[in-house]
Amino acid sequence: MSEKPDFEARKKAMIARLAARRPAPKSTVTSTPAAIDEAEDLLKQAEKALQDATPPSAKLIASVENVLVTLPPGRMSRRLKETLNQLRQRFTKDSQASKPSFSFSRKPQAPVNPITTAKTESEEVEEAALVPPPNSFSLTKKNNIRELCEADDGTDVFLSEVEDSYLVLGFRSSTVHLSGVRNSTVVFLPVKTSILIRNCIGLTLVAAAQQIRIHDSTELNLHVSIRGAVIIERCSSVRVAPYKMASGLVETQELPENDKWADVQDFNWLVTTRPSPNWLKMNNEDWKEFDLQVPQ
Repeated sequence: MSEKPDFEARKKAMIARLAARRPAPKSTVTSTPAAIDEAEDLLKQAEKALQDATPPSAKLIASVENVLVTLPPGRMSRRLKETLNQLRQRFTKDSQASKPSFSFSRKPQAPVNPITTAKTESEEVEEAALVPPPNSFSLTKKNNIRELCEADDGTDVFLSEVEDSYLVLGFRSSTVHLSGVRNSTVVFLPVKTSILIRNCIGLTLVAAAQQIRIHDSTELNLHVSIRGAVIIERCSSVRVAPYKMASGLVETQELPENDKWADVQDFNWLVTTRPSPNWLKMNNEDWKEFDLQVPQ
C-alpha cells in the first residue's frame, strides 16, 4: 500500500512552484480604436433602445456591462454607465408592467423562491456555456471532500453540486463556473477573467477576478477583490469582505489598484435612496486571511 503523501510537503512544493512563476505585469486598461468603436456602437444601440417602445433586451444590457469592464475611467465610460442604469430601470419597469396583477389586498407577498424564478435571455446564454469543455477542471456531485486541486494556469473551472466541502484551487483559473454549491468553501488564487455563480447556498468564496455575477443564491460569504463589480440578481443574505491571502501566494500587481470588493450591484433593487437589503459588508472582525491549507 502506498504511503499517504505528506500534506506539508505538498504545500511547500506548491508555494515554491508559485513563487517561481513571474505573474504578468499588471496591465493598465487603455482604449484601443476597436474598443472605442465597440463602446460607441453599444452606446448608440442603448440610446435607440431607450427611445423605442419595446423594452431593451437583456442581451444588450449584458453587452454594455461587459464592455464597461474593459474601459478606463473617462467620458465614454461615464456615458455608458449612465445609459446602463437607464436600461436596467427600463427593463425592470417594463417587465413588471407586463405582469398582470389580480390581488385585491395588501397582504405581503410570499418570498419568491430564487431557484425557480424564470431566467432572462442573458442568463440562458450563460447557462448554455456551463457544459465543461474537455480541457477544463471540473468536479460534479461531490460531498464532504477536502482537497487541494491542481491544474495548469489558465484552465477553466466548473464546480457543480458540491456539498459540505473545502476546496483550494492552487492555480490561476481563467473563467470559473459554480452551480449548486452548498455549505462549502472554495478558495482561488487570482482568476484571470470572471466568475459566474448560480443556485448556491451557504457558499464561502475566496477569489480575485475582473467580475463576479451571481444568480439565484443565498447565504454567501464573499472574500473578494474585484476590478469591475459584484453583480447579484435574485439573491439574498450576501456578505462581502476584502480578499486576503497569505504572504507569498499573490503578487500586488495581480490585484486591482481600485478594488471594488464592496461595490455590489443588485439588479433587483433600483431604489437609489436606500441600500439594498440583500447584501452588506462584513464587520472587520469577520475578515479572514486564507492560504493553501486544507482543513481536515
